[in-house]
Amino acid sequence: MAVSKPPDYVTLSAMLLCATSAALATLKQYNWSIAVGVIMIAGSLIMQAALSYLCLDCLRSDALILCGTVYLVVFDKSKFKLLTRGLAATMTLILFIVFILATPTGQAVNINTDTIGRYISVNDGHSDIHLDTGQKPVLFFNPECSACSKAISELIQIDPLGERWTPVQTGGKLQDGQSYLAGKGYMGKLYLTDWPGTVPALVTTQGENTNITNSLEQMIKIIGGGNS
Repeated sequence: MAVSKPPDYVTLSAMLLCATSAALATLKQYNWSIAVGVIMIAGSLIMQAALSYLCLDCLRSDALILCGTVYLVVFDKSKFKLLTRGLAATMTLILFIVFILATPTGQAVNINTDTIGRYISVNDGHSDIHLDTGQKPVLFFNPECSACSKAISELIQIDPLGERWTPVQTGGKLQDGQSYLAGKGYMGKLYLTDWPGTVPALVTTQGENTNITNSLEQMIKIIGGGNS
């Protein structure tokens, strides 16, 4: 994450905690190192839930931290070993479930659920409206999501006016998203909504089929005019 976007207080805090965990492991304080790892993963998931989005980069980082945590459990021989193993097992199950729910994919996947469809309810800062993904694809993103930065930049480069796509911010303040997009050169409209899935995510509808993809390659193909 530190190399995918300009460092912010969250990224810097995560880096500091990772360094702390590594130092504790080096000193053979495995139980404390495991505890720090579990706290980092739990904190990441709680923040994503509070901000109403799932960040792909964050989940990847969580998975890497979990790998290290599970590895250290083997070496923990302290009186807390049952507790640390229980925490590691619990966090593994939780993260596994989150990954299943997130279902990031490189291909467009046909969806038909109660949470998303052809018409998406959004707010423009004044009133609620519905966007038709059959007329124009909708991109779910969050300004705090590092994985969204590259996708947003690429799509703005293709279409800075938003004539072929519509950005929809998931959670947070609309003003923050407007400043974020303006800083990248976007000159179109922005909307706000709640979205329980991973971001960035592009939703399109062709005929009766509504599809969603997390793949930047697919997004560029669709917005760039290569969708078939």
